[in-house]
Amino acid sequence: MSVTDSPGHRTSIGLSNRLSNVASVGARLSGVAVALIVIAFLTDPTPTKDLPGVGLPVTLPVSQPDLGHSVASYFVGMWLFEFTFPLLLLAAYDRFELAEPWQRRLLVGLPVAYMTTLLAYCSLVYVPLVSPAPLGPAATAVCYAFCATGAPIWGTVTAAVAGLGALAWVSAERDWARQGWLAVLFGVLSLPLGVPAVYWGYRRVRRKTV
Repeated sequence: MSVTDSPGHRTSIGLSNRLSNVASVGARLSGVAVALIVIAFLTDPTPTKDLPGVGLPVTLPVSQPDLGHSVASYFVGMWLFEFTFPLLLLAAYDRFELAEPWQRRLLVGLPVAYMTTLLAYCSLVYVPLVSPAPLGPAATAVCYAFCATGAPIWGTVTAAVAGLGALAWVSAERDWARQGWLAVLFGVLSLPLGVPAVYWGYRRVRRKTV
């Protein structure tokens, strides 16, 4: 559905049927992911070394095998969440008729904020306190490379992509001419997290050329 009040107040037009179905499945799977993570906290006082010192004082008398730095359900749940969170954002976009400012906040702003938060966590907590490992979950390919190796070069690349995302966000807020292309570029470089930004940017580019 599409409603236009002014260039700054266009509501969501919705996803295509196929993409809507994919986003809907992804949203449901993100719920499964959260449930698996909760199970990890309920069954192990230290469900993951990724979050030093975080856990419940009392847990159920159930043990889980370890995968990497975490118990199995946390490991599976976090990996599943990293791949389904972008689809959850698309599902929210598809479900609610959002004004244009809220569309860009949901599809561009949230991925940028999430990636920036993960970069800060990996730089300040994970790499210094936890041994980098190739099994650790990550929201983007560059974040994975950084957290899997701890190499400063990948930290720099990740920061550069996050900075590009911030630029894309500012350009969207200020309605710059190249906002769509910046969002697409950030989205591609931050896959899979960047899928919503790719979608938003592609729509903006098409709108400018039609």
